Amino acid sequence: MPFIINRFLCSNYVKNNSLTTIQNRCNITRADFATKMIVTCWKVVAETMVLVFKKSYNTDDYILLQKWLKKEMEILSQVFEVFVNLPNLHASFHLLKNAKTYATLLNSTVGVKEIVHKIFKGIVPHTNRKNIELDLLKRYTTLFAIRHLIDGGIDPRLFRSSNAFTNLSENFAQIISDWFIVEECLKDDNGETEVCTNVDYITKLSLKNEYHVNHNELMQAYIDMEFPAALIHKMVFFYEIATYICENDQGYFVKQQLHVGDVVTTL
Repeated sequence: MPFIINRFLCSNYVKNNSLTTIQNRCNITRADFATKMIVTCWKVVAETMVLVFKKSYNTDDYILLQKWLKKEMEILSQVFEVFVNLPNLHASFHLLKNAKTYATLLNSTVGVKEIVHKIFKGIVPHTNRKNIELDLLKRYTTLFAIRHLIDGGIDPRLFRSSNAFTNLSENFAQIISDWFIVEECLKDDNGETEVCTNVDYITKLSLKNEYHVNHNELMQAYIDMEFPAALIHKMVFFYEIATYICENDQGYFVKQQLHVGDVVTTL
């Protein structure tokens, strides 16, 4: 396509008002430069399409794809006014995340919205004549607008851009700018926690399933047992299961496991 346009396109084939608009937007004075900008624009689009339709990617290809997606968004927005704030163009800028996460360059954002709508309709089949589609669309466009502003986009309806979005820290902006999948949870309440003990005959003490209790009720229980000092510190963690190995009277090592609610005898 760029080669065909380059061979026949000249300023006489473009409307004067369109040439004037491109000249003003690109800050150029000559009409033939405006036609060259059009050719350059579609050259960038063609280069991007070559990368998009590759069958496989390596690390360098991902970097190159991100570079050309950014150039495509910038030059299309610069040359053609209709591309400014176009949702599909902005969504294509984030296709790299789709490729890395889902192994596809299809726009998955619309699919996510449709899944949310389907799940919601399954839970709430009747909405008392309320148009839920508009509510979901409002939330979707709001999140999309926030991501657009974080990426440095502007809205011509605003008199001045918001510096609050552009001055966000890099990590915070990355978290709220898109969907992402982490390799592991930051905190797993169901994971095992190994505990060091100073009792000689107890080894390999581990706690599992953090137990969230009401501290007021627990404090009252300790007061009833006349042990109010047991919870003098607030940073106390409780678990549902305790596993340990101890030595019995016969000298054998036995693995024991205690659960919340078990009845035990203490000597």
